Amino acid sequence: MWRGSSSSRLNGAAAGLTIIALVIAALHFADDFLIPLALAGFLSFILQPLVQWLDNHGWPRPLAVSSVVLLTTLLLGLAGIFLAREASNLAAELPRY
Repeated sequence: MWRGSSSSRLNGAAAGLTIIALVIAALHFADDFLIPLALAGFLSFILQPLVQWLDNHGWPRPLAVSSVVLLTTLLLGLAGIFLAREASNLAAELPRY
């Protein structure tokens, strides 16, 4: 043993390092589940003011939520189409560079 250290302090440090390693391993293997969950939470915080605004202006809550989700899906789809078209144009023009 090192001078000034007790076995309980070393056991606590080893247990702490083990817990940290297990948490990191769990996060690494659960990223297929946690990333979409974090994205859903992030989008819910972003879209909640629009739903609240529609709700305050007399829209029924289910209709407001459905409309915002539909609008968001439509906008993300259009952005995806635009990005795919730009990537296709870039790939076609790449040999000229």
